[in-house]
Amino acid sequence: MTGNAAGRAAGEGGSGLPGLIDATAYRVVQEAITNTLRHVRARTATVRIECTEDTLEVTVTDDGTAAPAGEHDKGSGLAGMRERVRMVAGTLEAGAAPDGGFRVRTDPPRG
Repeated sequence: MTGNAAGRAAGEGGSGLPGLIDATAYRVVQEAITNTLRHVRARTATVRIECTEDTLEVTVTDDGTAAPAGEHDKGSGLAGMRERVRMVAGTLEAGAAPDGGFRVRTDPPRG
């Protein structure tokens, strides 16, 4: 997988989000991309971030080969993401995407 990435470190401000929500979203994206690079043969990964009045929806999808059901729960990456999101009263979904590949989606409240 190749591509260009640009961004900023969590907590640098400018997002308008509370620091813990900002850092949680950053770490979910970081771990999801790390999992894409380590575990699947993806050509592309897409990060989608949408802010509503109440929530911050973050979705990371790739076009790789998703692991069989239950296989993706064996490592600590998804468990760590779930724990981080739970601590901010959000939800996390991770699994095969409807069109193939893998998807991680979270929706922590904005604060």
